[in-house]
Amino acid sequence: MLGAFVGLLTLIAILNQLPFFQTATNAFISRFNTASEQEGGVQGTLGGRYLGGMLNIFSSSSNIPFFGYGAGIFTNVGSKLLTGTLISGIAEGEWGRMIAELGTLMGVTVIFVRFSLSLETVLKAYRRLSIGDVLPWTLLGYSLLQGPQANWAQPTSLGFSILSIGLVLAASKSSNQRKLN
Repeated sequence: MLGAFVGLLTLIAILNQLPFFQTATNAFISRFNTASEQEGGVQGTLGGRYLGGMLNIFSSSSNIPFFGYGAGIFTNVGSKLLTGTLISGIAEGEWGRMIAELGTLMGVTVIFVRFSLSLETVLKAYRRLSIGDVLPWTLLGYSLLQGPQANWAQPTSLGFSILSIGLVLAASKSSNQRKLN
């Protein structure tokens, strides 16, 4: 394992001497630094983009009907069939779409269920990490992006969300539990 890591580092060091690799590396680092400056660093990225996008709907949901506008109203087909015109969504994020379509009560309920599922995967993965099993913890990163806020109205995104969360939960089972199932 250590030999493979050393070999990879050697390959990267050799490639870094080539002009096309340096150009690509510099472009990537420049993009990363510019994005970090624009977003305000890690705090701005997590607070503004990830959490802010999810929480902004609660401050702007006062003009949304209690029971929402109806599931699917902000899709192209749904808005055309229901209103005769294309309607743009109230919010860009998934949480905003759910609250706008389902209403405050049902929207917050669905958000709570999704958040609870994500919290359960974190706790199970952490329990396995504490006994030295790193696989569930490694898989957790993607499922924490997909679980709470991925667009589940789009079937491909829903499929990847279920797959990623399912893999974390399956990897979180002990070997004895895996044999029984």
